[in-house]
Amino acid sequence: MKEFPLPAHQVEAARAWLASPYPPTPPRPAATVILLREAPRGFEVYTVRRSATMKHTPGVTAFPGGSIRPDDLATPLEPRVPLSQWAYLMGEDEEAAHCLLAAAVREVFEETGVLLAPYPKRTPDYCKHERATGELTPHPEETSLSHASIQARILAERRRVELHEYSFASFLAAYGVSLLLDTFAYRGTWITPSFLPRRYHVAFFTALLPEGQDPQLLSTEASDHSWARPLDLLSQAERGEISLVAPTRFHLHELAQAHSIDEALTHRSRRIQYTPAPSRTSPTGYVLH
Repeated sequence: MKEFPLPAHQVEAARAWLASPYPPTPPRPAATVILLREAPRGFEVYTVRRSATMKHTPGVTAFPGGSIRPDDLATPLEPRVPLSQWAYLMGEDEEAAHCLLAAAVREVFEETGVLLAPYPKRTPDYCKHERATGELTPHPEETSLSHASIQARILAERRRVELHEYSFASFLAAYGVSLLLDTFAYRGTWITPSFLPRRYHVAFFTALLPEGQDPQLLSTEASDHSWARPLDLLSQAERGEISLVAPTRFHLHELAQAHSIDEALTHRSRRIQYTPAPSRTSPTGYVLH
């Protein structure tokens, strides 16, 4: 397993824990998504720079994601791969796997406006008309709406989902969207080291950016965003231009070795939990291993 230098702001907590281990804080379940897109030299990943005001990992370069919400279980999933297989891959029961998958899709939508599904071509008015009549002909109000108009409405709905005014499940139902998860892959679960006060049980996924969609910087949790090759991001980190936490660095190293985007979209069933240890070679005197 690769070692990572322990960030300077975590050294005091690690030293105290190594001297006298204390019961760890229970980790909160969360999901992170590594968006991928084809590029002239292989593929690129999408990252955001977390706002300096964030309590958890401020200023670091990371992938979109966040904690599960109670209503994630109500989000309808229609995966081509049975949920039981996702649960087996993830080492979770089906309910937990459902919540993590739903949270992954919802968090990407909330933070970037990207919907990890075919983009809706119909408005809620059209969907209601179809359900009520069984007709596939456009609702009268539908014919005058352009793609840009539908997109504007969806982005407005995104804000309501983010503010918890409207559930993600209600949004999907209103626009007739099915979450098939057919360009989605599980890449492992990371558990925050026991010595940290804020801990997470994070399922990592890779997902192909849907055709015709582009992520936008919509959340106050991030101050910047970009697309870059995994190797380029690692080089930026080595030069001190960006800051990466261990899980992000680990996945970038792994993706930098992938020969194609298809390889980056393969499943990896594993659980990873690092612990701190003294090190003479680390700038901070400690590593995570």
